[in-house]
Amino acid sequence: MGQYRDWATCLDCLAREQVKKKAWNRASKPRCKACGGILEPSPKAREEMMSHGDAQKEEQIRRDKKTNRS
Repeated sequence: MGQYRDWATCLDCLAREQVKKKAWNRASKPRCKACGGILEPSPKAREEMMSHGDAQKEEQIRRDKKTNRS
């Protein structure tokens, strides 16, 4: 979605709210403000998270080849 926030949907009450991107990486995942239920990222946000993770893995592989690490 945006550069700093993603849309999320509560699994319990189906309320939608915006969540900061950094909140997804915390040990305690974001919770719904209405009922306290578990939030799930929107499909677009989930897709962006996966593509970002893939880019990080490719960069790490490139660095390992450059420094001859196994």
